[in-house]
Amino acid sequence: KSLTKIEILTNINEIYFYNYAFEDCTNLKEIVLKEDINKVYINSYAFNNCTKLTTITKIDEKVITNLGSYAFRNCESLQYTNLKVNSNIGSYAFEGCNSLNSVKMSNNVTSIGSYVFSGCAKLYTLTLPQAGLNSNNMLNGSSVAKLIIADGVTSLPYDFSRQFANISELVLPNSIIEIDSNTFYYFNNLKRLTIPQCMLESDPYYGTDYFWGSGSNGRGCRETITDIIIADGVTTIGEIAFENFYLDNLNSVTIPSSVTEIGDEAFYTRGRAEITSLIFKGNAPSLESRYLGVNSA
Repeated sequence: KSLTKIEILTNINEIYFYNYAFEDCTNLKEIVLKEDINKVYINSYAFNNCTKLTTITKIDEKVITNLGSYAFRNCESLQYTNLKVNSNIGSYAFEGCNSLNSVKMSNNVTSIGSYVFSGCAKLYTLTLPQAGLNSNNMLNGSSVAKLIIADGVTSLPYDFSRQFANISELVLPNSIIEIDSNTFYYFNNLKRLTIPQCMLESDPYYGTDYFWGSGSNGRGCRETITDIIIADGVTTIGEIAFENFYLDNLNSVTIPSSVTEIGDEAFYTRGRAEITSLIFKGNAPSLESRYLGVNSA
């Protein structure tokens, strides 16, 4: 229990932290993984209840081949982790890590167990792979505000918003090619949304009504979204692309430098919202005398 630091000095390619390896090392503050280590296996309860652990040096450069259940449970001082996991993340892996504020997972994760971030009261930003979109009760008791869907994800499951209903910001990558009409149904506090190319095609009469929502008036996030950011890599904003969004309070749209074409009346909202700000990150494409559907931007 007096151990304060683990530093792996040997020239090895893989390292295994077996079940219960350092459980209850309540004075352990730092783990240092050297450059030569490429694969890390962290089995169940390996660092359970290491309440002072704050730093795992170079963990973001390693491939974690296994992250077992309860692996970092009750590591109350751990604040950030970037996980390159290429297999599974076990249930309760970070339960009770109440200083954890940001977690980034790559799209190589194959499965995520239940209650992984249960009780992570300060968890603000979460980057989620495809495997996490159907994970049950993953965020129980946590306070995630910003959800980032990992690059490489191509679709969102039906009703995926149910377990993320209270987030205020959602970032969708441009790799997504299909979004269901129920995707945003349960969001009731969403304010900032980054959208991919598939939501910006020209289809004003038969387009998807993305933002119909829950609640007694069926408005959902139609009333809460104020800012839309168009994802990097989007090249075209179609004609009347925003018409079917039905967003009542949208006032700002941020456009990346990758956009080279904007269609006629692209930002027309049928009078529901008054967009007051179009922000171009880079040079705006040639608009000639085209009417964008925005009067005061």
